[in-house]
Amino acid sequence: MLRLTPANLADIRDAVEALRVVLDSTEASARLPNLRLPWDDDDAEAMREGLLPDTLVPFMCERQPATLDVYAFDRDAPGHARVVAWCDHAVVADWPDFNAFVRWLTKR
Repeated sequence: MLRLTPANLADIRDAVEALRVVLDSTEASARLPNLRLPWDDDDAEAMREGLLPDTLVPFMCERQPATLDVYAFDRDAPGHARVVAWCDHAVVADWPDFNAFVRWLTKR
């Protein structure tokens, strides 16, 4: 399981890189065309406008017709890092850990 501590930043990078491999597959890119890792400057600006809390560490985003969904690690989660989806000033979905998030994403 993934813990968000300074000592584990390499683990976070490894987890996100593993996610990149999944998203770069032909099948995933066809099924999930709006997911980006990392996001571009327009998405970064949209995140700033969405007032992403300092406790969230973003790693992926998905452009929706009128909004931007930001997927992030929750640094305030006790124990293992919780993953949340942030949209329009609120957490709209969450997973208990990164592994649960990846399982959800691959089923999506």
